[in-house]
Amino acid sequence: MIEIRDILFSEKKNELFCFELKSKEPAVIAGLEKTQELLSNLNIKVSFLIRDLSFIEAKKCILRGFAKPIEIVNLEEKILGIIGKISGISTAAWSFLKASNGNIKVVCGAWKKINPEIKDFTRRIIEKIGLPTRITNPPFIYIDKNYLRMIGGIEKAIKLAKTINNHTIVVQLHNIFGSVKEETLIACEAGAHILMVDTGDMKDIADVISIVRKLETRPKVAFSGGVTIEQIPDLIEMGVDIVDVGRAIIDAPMIDLTFDVCS
Repeated sequence: MIEIRDILFSEKKNELFCFELKSKEPAVIAGLEKTQELLSNLNIKVSFLIRDLSFIEAKKCILRGFAKPIEIVNLEEKILGIIGKISGISTAAWSFLKASNGNIKVVCGAWKKINPEIKDFTRRIIEKIGLPTRITNPPFIYIDKNYLRMIGGIEKAIKLAKTINNHTIVVQLHNIFGSVKEETLIACEAGAHILMVDTGDMKDIADVISIVRKLETRPKVAFSGGVTIEQIPDLIEMGVDIVDVGRAIIDAPMIDLTFDVCS
C-alpha cells in the first residue's frame, strides 16, 4: 500500500526542519516529563525552553527542535494531546489554589471517576501544583453515602468507625437520612470529625455552618458537588474549612497549543 506522506515528502524526507510548540493562552504547562518519554521513543531531540509546571504567557515558546518531515508529523499527532490536556488540568488546579489565597483548604477529589491508566500521573501533577488529593491526612475513614445506606445510618456508621483507633472520621451528608441539617445534628452528636456536605447547594453549606458554630467542639466542614472557582470567595466568607473540587480540575479543558514548522 502506498503511503501518501512518503510521496509528499519524497524529495525532502531526510531534510531537517525546525519546529516549535507554543501556547495560545496563559497557562501552567505540564506533561513535559511524559513528552520527554515520547521524544525518546521517536528519537527526536528538542530544547525545552521552560520547566515543567511553569506559568507562561500566551505565545511563549515551550520547546523547539529539529526533525525530518515524517518525524514532525508523527510528533504533532501525539504531543498536542499530552501537553494540552495535562496543562489544562494543572492550570485549573493552580487557578483554584490562587483563588483560595490560603484562606480555605482546596483539595481535588473524584478519583473514582478517573481512568486508572492516568490516575496516578494526574494525581502527582495536581499534588506538585500544591493541592492535596485527599480530604485530610491519613489515617482517616471516609464514610460515603453508600456506606451509610448499607451500614444503616449515620450514627451507627460513626459508632463502628470509632472502634478503629486514631482515625479521623469523615462523614458524607447528602439528604439521605433527613435534611442535611438533620444529618448534621446526628453526625455532630455521634462525634464526626469532618462533615462533607456533598450536595453542591450553597444553602445546605450555610445551614451546616450555622449549626456547627454553636457547638463547643466544632467539626470541620467540607463542601463539594460541582464547586466552581467563582464560589470560592463566598465559601471563604461563610467559614467553610475545606472545598473538594473534582470535575472542574480533572476534566478541565485542554490548553490551546500551536505546533508549527519554523518559517
